[in-house]
Amino acid sequence: MKMQLPIIFYINGAATQLASYNWYDDGTKYSAERADGSGYVYKGNVIYEKATGGSLSLDCVLTTGGRIVANKNSSGTITGYTVYHHITDHLGSVRAITNANTGTVVETSDYLPFGTRWSQTSGSSSATITDATNRWRYSGKEEQKALDSALQLIDYGARMYDPTIVRWMSTDPLAEKYYPVGPYVYCAGNPVNVIDIDGGMVDSSNWKPDERGNLIAEHGDDANTLSAFLNISQTYARL
Repeated sequence: MKMQLPIIFYINGAATQLASYNWYDDGTKYSAERADGSGYVYKGNVIYEKATGGSLSLDCVLTTGGRIVANKNSSGTITGYTVYHHITDHLGSVRAITNANTGTVVETSDYLPFGTRWSQTSGSSSATITDATNRWRYSGKEEQKALDSALQLIDYGARMYDPTIVRWMSTDPLAEKYYPVGPYVYCAGNPVNVIDIDGGMVDSSNWKPDERGNLIAEHGDDANTLSAFLNISQTYARL
């Protein structure tokens, strides 16, 4: 499958660059940089922060249950490490983050169905808490606004997703084979019941369960294929 990956994002077609990306030939992201050259470099699950001059320092290490963050002083020197646990819901979205050293809840999140973070007001008994160092929220994927606040995108791996307009930022490379499914449609329009692992559509009409039992929509999947897979009516499959 040919990836649909961005190289450079500009703001509203103007000359102002928001971010630029470099990728390995297999589609794995190597770096994400701001216009001044600063940003992040990715080495598997180890992520480095890149300074404007090109020097690298450890940012964090991703784990199956969260991340290990390098604590730095004002001069950028690493002074220690903090383990954070990411508590996810059945769709893989991060709903709470706790400091493993103290047990303190450092972030809480709720989401609208298509991924926009829903912030509770301070008057709520469960006011939203934000961890400024965290970039992983909806679907457990990395947000890109750390590069520029105008870049409200989520990186799924094969494509970028914009939860504000509820669309992928690039087309499905196999869209011409599956006319009933729009080339920019996210999760077949049903993000409450299905999830997308990496934004890459596979030429398959079989719904596959993940480790939590959620049915994962793959390329060409819709109410017709779901009804056949579960042996239920198409009317019920659309609910």
